[in-house]
Amino acid sequence: MFRVRNDQGLVQSGTITIQPQSGSLIDGVASITILPGQQCEILSDGTNWRTFGLHREVVIATINMSAVTAQVIMLPAGYTFFEMILTRLCTPSTSMSNIQMVVSMDGVNYASTSYYGMYTYNNSASALTTTQQTNVTVHYITHWTETGIGRHQVNVKIFPGDASNEFNFIANSGTWNGPSGFEGNFLLSGFYNVAGRVASIRLGSGGATMSAQIILKGIV
Repeated sequence: MFRVRNDQGLVQSGTITIQPQSGSLIDGVASITILPGQQCEILSDGTNWRTFGLHREVVIATINMSAVTAQVIMLPAGYTFFEMILTRLCTPSTSMSNIQMVVSMDGVNYASTSYYGMYTYNNSASALTTTQQTNVTVHYITHWTETGIGRHQVNVKIFPGDASNEFNFIANSGTWNGPSGFEGNFLLSGFYNVAGRVASIRLGSGGATMSAQIILKGIV
């Protein structure tokens, strides 16, 4: 029996290929891949091999973001869907109105156009407002963030795109609007209007610093 874990973390391409000896199969095929964050046990029946405990949904990484103006998050190849959770989101010293997200196809160069989407939120204790975004420079994933108080939580579901389909996401969040004295809830969705797989995303706050714990899950 062998135990295998891919501990490469948030890398653009970190796949480990497991290929048994000639004449043997593993899980009924010639080879399998272990993606960053995945682990399993591999057992042999004397001829062929089989994996046990190879989860299709895993926590790839946890990032403790502390007083930064930007945070890059790689989306490892091999995963077809991601869930990103931001907890204890706050700004240490400067009030900010939103968290922005931009995408990169190569993990280096970030697009500054071709973002489309919509967001809906309550701008008072009882009234809603909706804004459409057409070919803008960034996506929003949430609005108001309190100064020094980590009561803000954001959940973002991400399809990274592929050769024929575009990156798209749905985000929802909630936080207390301290100056106005009511709880704010936000629903946001959007897409990057270029087909192809996105390698990484970058979160920003328009120059203000931000802090949060980020949990990134991947689904095969």
